[in-house]
Amino acid sequence: MNHAPDITRIQTAQDIRSAYDGVLTPSFPERELSEFAPVASSIESGELVAFGTHGPGGEVASMIGVEVRGRVAMIVYLAIAPSLRGGGIGGALLDRAVRYARDEAGADYVLLEVERPDVHASSPEFGDPVRRLRFYERRGLEVLDVPFFVPSLRPGFERTPALLLGTLWASDAVRAGEGVLAAPILDFIREYFTATEGSFGEDEASAAIADALAGRTVRLRPAADYANSPAGLLPGSLIERPDPPR
Repeated sequence: MNHAPDITRIQTAQDIRSAYDGVLTPSFPERELSEFAPVASSIESGELVAFGTHGPGGEVASMIGVEVRGRVAMIVYLAIAPSLRGGGIGGALLDRAVRYARDEAGADYVLLEVERPDVHASSPEFGDPVRRLRFYERRGLEVLDVPFFVPSLRPGFERTPALLLGTLWASDAVRAGEGVLAAPILDFIREYFTATEGSFGEDEASAAIADALAGRTVRLRPAADYANSPAGLLPGSLIERPDPPR
């Protein structure tokens, strides 16, 4: 891109509908995208703060969301309209979201979920996990030692296994040794899962997340070392982790 994109807050009903239909729906598998009504409600209430750019016709052409609970922010729904991908908009959106979380919302952690490249395959529709991880690695991603997965986001849909949970930024106040303080992250994840599934820690897979965050700190790894972090595989899932790296 020859100039910085014009990034604005997405708040109006028209923009939310445009973002959902034209940007989010073609960018995420159905099970990784909440239904329109809860997404719209969370943006309208301010629970989810959304930024984006607009196309020449006024339509939303890209979007990123930031959800803040207590001291923790989570980046969600970074997506670009298919015709505009690769033009530098994603990096500008991510920078804006991190600045909001850190400087305006006062978060001590900026978290991110991203697919494990050693488990998830690339696809023409939803992109390449290897390239996606490298994109975030260039922007400071460190991976938490947590066997993470995405909870069920809509009725009738399964959880999404084997996601990396990482930080794009963490304040000095929460860094400790090779990791970060775990309790605020555990509180965030508990609220996240309870909001989507109604409970947390009552089954083996979510209990494993809770166990990983039960200590004073949780380890951070360089993104390049992600394969040595525990994988959040799920009982009965057709997605399995290959043999561990040697």
